[in-house]
Amino acid sequence: MPNSFFLFLSVFLFASALEACDSVERAALSSFAGDLTTSDSPALNWSESGDCCLWEGVRCDRSRSRVVGLSLPRRGLTGKISPFVGNLTSLSHLNLTGNHLTGDLPGEIFSLNLLRVLDLSDNRFSGALPLNLPFKFIEDLDFSSNNFHGEISDGFFRLTESVVSLNLSNNNFNGSLPSSICNGAASSSVQALDFSGNRFSGKIPLGFGKCSALRVLLAGYNSLTGHIPDEIYNASTLQILGLHVNHLSGTISPRFSQLVNLEHLELRDNSFNGSIPETIGHLSKLKSLLLQSNELEGNLPKSLMNCTDLTSLILRVNSFDGDISSYDFSRFTRLRLLDLGNNFFTGILPPSMYACKSLQAIRACGNFLQGQIAPEILNLDSLTYVSLSNNNLTNITGAISLLSASKNLTALLICGNFFDETLPDDEELMDPEGFKALTSLALCGSNLHGKIPTWLSKAEKLRFLDISDNRFTGSVPGWLGNLRELFYISLSGNLLSGEIPKDFFNLQGLDLGQPPLELPVFLMPYCVISRQYNTLNNIKPSLYLSRNDLTGRIPREIGRLRFLHTVDLSENRLFGNIPDEISYLAKLETLDVSRNNLTGEIPGSLISLSFLSEFNVSDNNLSGPVPAGGQFHTFTRASFGGNPRLCGSILERKCSSERPEMIEDNGNDPFAISGSSEFGLGIMVGTIVGFSVASVIGILFLDNLWKFRFTGKSAQKQKLGGGMKKSRIHCTRY
Repeated sequence: MPNSFFLFLSVFLFASALEACDSVERAALSSFAGDLTTSDSPALNWSESGDCCLWEGVRCDRSRSRVVGLSLPRRGLTGKISPFVGNLTSLSHLNLTGNHLTGDLPGEIFSLNLLRVLDLSDNRFSGALPLNLPFKFIEDLDFSSNNFHGEISDGFFRLTESVVSLNLSNNNFNGSLPSSICNGAASSSVQALDFSGNRFSGKIPLGFGKCSALRVLLAGYNSLTGHIPDEIYNASTLQILGLHVNHLSGTISPRFSQLVNLEHLELRDNSFNGSIPETIGHLSKLKSLLLQSNELEGNLPKSLMNCTDLTSLILRVNSFDGDISSYDFSRFTRLRLLDLGNNFFTGILPPSMYACKSLQAIRACGNFLQGQIAPEILNLDSLTYVSLSNNNLTNITGAISLLSASKNLTALLICGNFFDETLPDDEELMDPEGFKALTSLALCGSNLHGKIPTWLSKAEKLRFLDISDNRFTGSVPGWLGNLRELFYISLSGNLLSGEIPKDFFNLQGLDLGQPPLELPVFLMPYCVISRQYNTLNNIKPSLYLSRNDLTGRIPREIGRLRFLHTVDLSENRLFGNIPDEISYLAKLETLDVSRNNLTGEIPGSLISLSFLSEFNVSDNNLSGPVPAGGQFHTFTRASFGGNPRLCGSILERKCSSERPEMIEDNGNDPFAISGSSEFGLGIMVGTIVGFSVASVIGILFLDNLWKFRFTGKSAQKQKLGGGMKKSRIHCTRY
């Protein structure tokens, strides 16, 4: 009898478990899973349990035995959403973010009128949204980072009453910004709106000022025009306003002072003009002010000092002027990022700046600053990034001596200063632990004299080195090859002589590869989605030795540097063959050996370089056929000009059957050059007239600012008709 009781109880409990999941909804979930596959993740195995409420990502309301939640974020799902999802009529939460789902949304998904949270972000959905949103109770709606398109109709939000957050960013929506959400029942509930990264155009419509609880309004990266409407200043609850990268114009209104809760204001990359209004000082909660790349001018308002919570102040690429040394920065005790680059500021580096103990990054390049770097800069213990390029600073010896003692400094970018001074090579001037954290050093375009300093050998973490366009003499030091992490070297435009040492090609950063170079704190993410803007993926491993007086052969050891993307050895006096080992550089995109005295044939093995897009061997003494195949069919005649003994269809010069005599390198080791090789080559000595700009791949401050080229300061301000004409000379891209 007891056994019969327990058998009955087991059958009852099993039947109850089956009943805990509605059969229609179980079938709907099975159809949903049946239309999907998974990549790089375990498959959805929803058949193991009879109770679908126990399946992964499924949540049920046990009291009603109905599915109320489906959450499968970042599960590697691929495919389309089944229309049977419409049978989950009690669903209140649907989260499929971060998958690879495609296609139009099924109409049935819009029949789920109990939905409160719908997150389909970061997929590949396409198509247009319906004319109106039927979700009366929706609170959180996220369609961001897909391929949706079309206009958002005025009636889209007509039925919604409880929207708190709406994210449409990073799609292809067009037409006007949908301000109608602030005209309906949701006007008192909506707190966050993100329309960034679409194709919205026209003027900012009226309406957003009616959203009485609005805290976040983002509409950057669109094509908006006109002025900011005054009505928007009625949204006094706003904390974050981002209208960056549009075509907005007009002045920055004094009425911004009404947004007393504003913490983040981003108006960069527009066409705003005039000055920063004095009323800016009323924004006492302001933490970041990003106004770069506009047409703003005038002095910095003194009232800005009242914004003592500022952590980021970015004003670069405008026309601000005045003596910056008289401005009091001392109240900005929380300031971490100060960017005054590409303006018309005069004076010395502000002494009050050294009271900003939280400063991590200073950029003041492209101004008219003068004087010396003060010892007080060492008070900034958190300082990691300094960019002062293209000013009139003096005393390179003092600058190097001081900054070598900055323990956390990772990037020092001071091109276009210290003109005609001598770079010190005295290691005794350096701090004993000098530059131990330094990863990036730029001293280019300053007409500096001396030799490549040996104290650089102590910068063991150095990854980026640009000392181009100076007057350094001597040879290329072999000890550079001992800097294990160095992957970008530009020594172009100097007076270096002698042969390229074999030790130079021991660079492990170009042999074993390196992760992307990460900088300290820089720009904030452009949109609400996360993007890595502090990673220098766009600075590629490169070797620039052009415009020097180097002689000898191109060492075969160059083949060791397998991760090189750019090799520029042009405008030297190199001779011998182009080494076949260059074909080992599988990632090579640019090869320039023009204007040398190279002989022999172009190695046919170079056709294996599938990424090679720029190739120049012009003005040498090369002979034989131009290789056919690979990327060579994309190069023009100019790439081979000035080599009268080259032949091939691209030169419209037929090749004879008799092959030219080749100069052979002895030895079986591909990276060993025999000392018994007979050079027997005449050296052509010529005068090369003109200057070329050293090519630098990457932007250390992540903006499209062109690399510094030395031009006189008189070009930046010119008298014209009794007024001052200002012409933009961008500071170094770093």
